[in-house]
Amino acid sequence: MKRLESKIAGAVYGFAIGDAMGATTEFMHAHEIKRKYGKVTDIIGGGWLMLKPGEVTDDTQMTMCVMDAIMWAHNEETFDWPIFGNYCKQNFIDWYNSKPKDIGGQCQKGIISLINNEEQPHDKNALGNGSLMRAMPLALMGPEFEDWNTYQGRFTHNNLKCSRVILDYHRLIQSYLNGEIYIPKENLTREILEPLGHIWNTYNNSIYWSNQDSFEEAIIGAVNNGGDADTIAAITGSLAGAKFGLERIPEKWINSLDSEVKIFLKKFINFVITYVQV
Repeated sequence: MKRLESKIAGAVYGFAIGDAMGATTEFMHAHEIKRKYGKVTDIIGGGWLMLKPGEVTDDTQMTMCVMDAIMWAHNEETFDWPIFGNYCKQNFIDWYNSKPKDIGGQCQKGIISLINNEEQPHDKNALGNGSLMRAMPLALMGPEFEDWNTYQGRFTHNNLKCSRVILDYHRLIQSYLNGEIYIPKENLTREILEPLGHIWNTYNNSIYWSNQDSFEEAIIGAVNNGGDADTIAAITGSLAGAKFGLERIPEKWINSLDSEVKIFLKKFINFVITYVQV
């Protein structure tokens, strides 16, 4: 597998792996995780959602909604912006109506606005990580999709700070894919913050963990730090996967993912690889 293809696949699978493993420790404190599990080093399910091993959360499910919209929007050699927007909105609505096990409060609020065909107003308090958690697919497509990424974010989180973080994440993913050096523009601490669902905390911690020496260290570190572990580990996985490539991801972790999720992710990986190589 060529290096770019490996990094694209690594980012996609890394995201889902982080989500599935992090769901086990979501909303737990690090000391609680240590007392109950010692250390979580595999995809074992459970957690407050009582997931099956390999089952994913709303993070991957909403991300797959974006992936599907991207593929529908492709028309021969071009992409249709309105088609993307319409499919993305409808996918979110259909997913919401399927009664998922979990949905973040701000995402729920935004999707209800979509159902009612209402414009999502600017909200200074919409600072959760729900828009960032689904930014990976468009970040893989190239720099020309930056506006699309902040656009999809505003469907639920119409907040300038969220848009800035999405833009920064988009550029960081691109730098890993292209083997370039990119210094994040947001004022990151380079230290672990409390693992909250705030978009800035999530992004900061995801960068911290993705800078470990291996994909495994990155995911295991994020998962065992608890808090909003599924989202932090998912974004960590996308960054570490784009950085290290598919070959550095334990095959057993990929094999542990839900079979239908794996099929869909593989379809999107092939789509992105075909697009970026044209």
